[in-house]
Amino acid sequence: MTTESMNVRAATAAPVTGNLFTEIGWVAYRSLIKVTRTPIALFFSLMMPLMWLLLFSQTFGGVVGRGLQSPGAAPLPFDFVAVLLPGIATMTAIQSASQSGFGMVADIDSGYMDKFFVSPMRRSSVLLGKLLADGARMAIQTLLILFVAY
Repeated sequence: MTTESMNVRAATAAPVTGNLFTEIGWVAYRSLIKVTRTPIALFFSLMMPLMWLLLFSQTFGGVVGRGLQSPGAAPLPFDFVAVLLPGIATMTAIQSASQSGFGMVADIDSGYMDKFFVSPMRRSSVLLGKLLADGARMAIQTLLILFVAY
């Protein structure tokens, strides 16, 4: 980026006038609305962890329970779902992080981030708002997984 283009960008950017938390809230709201308007992304972010939990717990739970026990032995000292939950939580976090990254790249490619940069808001509000929205989505996923596992 040349010095001239940086001076033009600085001259066109309006001074910050809003409250930091209001700006973060609006960016988070926009990100959450954007996710709900994409049914495929919403399906994969909410239903895939549930499908993993149900598929793996039903498939491998019986195999592990029968395979590690000899006839007439005491039951296993652990629940297979409790062993499975950290792995599913990790896969969910990685999938959600990749969806967040793809969303940020799509905003940059479409030019929507340029609108954020010339608006009268702090640049940190954009990042913090997206982090808040993605954190809320991940919390909902985690609560849903824990509820089904319970």
